[in-house]
Amino acid sequence: MSQQSFARFLKVGVASVKRWEAGLVQDEAMDELIKVKSDLPTARANVRQLESQLGLAPSALPRTTVVSLRRRDA
Repeated sequence: MSQQSFARFLKVGVASVKRWEAGLVQDEAMDELIKVKSDLPTARANVRQLESQLGLAPSALPRTTVVSLRRRDA
């Protein structure tokens, strides 16, 4: 995925993606958002934490999922 496509997916500017790829975290909240939107284990951990805080039963999501990624702009 290009930096521009990834920036559109995250709804951020390309400069943010470039900083993130260079290891420069602009702020903790943005870093966490990028991880939640782009890393499946982090997203699942976030859901489990929310469920726990809200006193909800754990999600029925499977632990492993195969995801097919296709370019939308191709």
